[in-house]
Amino acid sequence: GYGWAIQSNHQDISIACPPYNISTMPTCDYRNTEMAKGIILRLQEALPFAYRWSLFVQLPGGTVPRHVDDIEEYTGHIPLFWDNTSVFEMGWDESNLTTITMPPGGAYLLNTVIPHATFNRSDLERVGLVFRINRKDYDKILNVTGQI
Repeated sequence: GYGWAIQSNHQDISIACPPYNISTMPTCDYRNTEMAKGIILRLQEALPFAYRWSLFVQLPGGTVPRHVDDIEEYTGHIPLFWDNTSVFEMGWDESNLTTITMPPGGAYLLNTVIPHATFNRSDLERVGLVFRINRKDYDKILNVTGQI
């Protein structure tokens, strides 16, 4: 897949920042790139404790291999286009996997310390926004209500 960082932690904001935070460039606190406009700014206003916003596209047949994320964070997903044959699998081993589809129109907060993978089994691209929150901010996100 591919994507765009809506927020970058590169010291040089003119350098492209990969959406999955895999850069080896010198870093600083996350700040908005030129992609932060319109609905993104409204989401950031509603979730001021969220960071590392990015837009991702997973190609048809694409896979993100099983992995775990930062122990200090939860991962938020806002699906924009997600065919019901695109799945997110979570579980400690193959015998206890939970398969999740995320229909557009909602937001999903996942404990991505649990091993997880994605599989786009459709003929269409899977598109969404991703953000992170620190675990200490969990109660804050539970109090967010309304529409953006």
